[in-house]
Amino acid sequence: MHLPDLKIDTSLSEAVYRAIRKEIASGRLKAGQKITESEISLAMGISRAPVREAFKRLAMDHLVNLIPRSGCYVADLDEKEIEEIFEIRKRLECMALEYAFANFSAHRLRDLRNRFESCKTMASREAVEKEIKLDGYLHDLIAIKSGCDNLKEMLKALWSRIEIIRLREAERGYVPVDAAKEHIALLDSLIDGDKDRAVDLLARHIENSKKTVISHYYCQKQE
Repeated sequence: MHLPDLKIDTSLSEAVYRAIRKEIASGRLKAGQKITESEISLAMGISRAPVREAFKRLAMDHLVNLIPRSGCYVADLDEKEIEEIFEIRKRLECMALEYAFANFSAHRLRDLRNRFESCKTMASREAVEKEIKLDGYLHDLIAIKSGCDNLKEMLKALWSRIEIIRLREAERGYVPVDAAKEHIALLDSLIDGDKDRAVDLLARHIENSKKTVISHYYCQKQE
């Protein structure tokens, strides 16, 4: 693991949480691998207390499993769980878009569209990395503009798990071929004020993302 050496930090638990999360997303911490408070505290030069708190947060995000009298293990996702996560996300995010529809800034939407458009002229790896960031920004924007705190909290919990899936896909160089086009079409419908089309396009985009992830999940399992 490549964990940072942290001697002093105002929020050690947060720093540990982010560091371990990054290791899981990168694939350096494998599904099923055991991680211990002692190895993390030693690697980062801190006490075990913030590590313990970070483990609890990671467990709440379903990124690790805390097994009594056994330890902490990196969680894995099976096909059924991936299906459930994306189906729930699709329903919640489409609802969020309906709430948010009248609250978007046309200027921000056009700027975001141009940024997605610029991905087409970039080298493959650079485009994948930029598109993942833009994708996260767009979906966060939908949740924020919904103005519904309960929806935001539920989507945030799902995104903790989806982001890990997305980052693992990026590490392997996988990206949906039409992802940029789907985002641009969605933004065009928002700019044009076509609510029904926007909701439909968002649902299709999430469904396509689900199919891509499950397809590559099978490939990974067969490697």
